[in-house]
Amino acid sequence: MIYPGETLWDGTVIIDNTPNPRYNQKAYISKTEETFNGNDEQTNKNIRVLRYAEVLLIHAEAANELGNSSFALSSLNEVRQRVNLSDITVTDQAQLRQIIWHERRVELGMEHDRFFDVIRQGRGAELFGPLGFIAGKNEVFPIPQSQIDISNGLLTQNPGY
Repeated sequence: MIYPGETLWDGTVIIDNTPNPRYNQKAYISKTEETFNGNDEQTNKNIRVLRYAEVLLIHAEAANELGNSSFALSSLNEVRQRVNLSDITVTDQAQLRQIIWHERRVELGMEHDRFFDVIRQGRGAELFGPLGFIAGKNEVFPIPQSQIDISNGLLTQNPGY
């Protein structure tokens, strides 16, 4: 994590009143010590957008939903074995679903997957309701008005916005 007031490895000092209190250190691009193509969108840094562990957990969840617990367990346990955790042996689909969801939460913590996982799982109102989540609205983002205008009315705003 990068925190306000921190001095980074290349000497850059993060301002104290930065709009976000935490940034991803792995995605930081040094404009003085690393090569990049002259703008903030193109870098030679290998930023991992989708890790192998996430692919395995996607496979585990899909296999479980298709009723193939052996494939699901194989992928799930490959993720767990990497960090010396014991294998999961549960084959009940509902129990295994909960275990896979938990594994995603701990494996992908701080990687911006949680909100989208909860929405995909249909648990937005249950888990985020106390934080102001509105069912039927907050499952999707608003479409920028500029894009609606460019489309000459072909795009319509998402419900609730």
